[in-house]
Amino acid sequence: MAPIHPKLRKELKRVYPQLTDADIDRYEELTSLRFTLNPATAAGKIREIDAERDRLVRAAMPRLGDLENAFFARARQASPRIKAPPRIEIKPSDEPGRPRVAHTRKGISGA
Repeated sequence: MAPIHPKLRKELKRVYPQLTDADIDRYEELTSLRFTLNPATAAGKIREIDAERDRLVRAAMPRLGDLENAFFARARQASPRIKAPPRIEIKPSDEPGRPRVAHTRKGISGA
């Protein structure tokens, strides 16, 4: 699990002035611990961790989900779009043992 982004941490502390770094660190610690446990063998411990995380979120940062969604939506909009690589199809050739390659970009074809 990745830690809470520093800008999101700052936003949380702006929205919830009473929120401490210790609260955020505890949330991250519990979340990380939860995902290291095997659900088949540690279901009870996972329920305890989830309950503690839920109590922490309700008490200290009740709109955490909304703030995370808004933060990542803004980040996605701000990031430059990366052009997808060309799609390449391998088609059977008339010549045995030699595939024919067809690219979707114009001007690129042949083998």
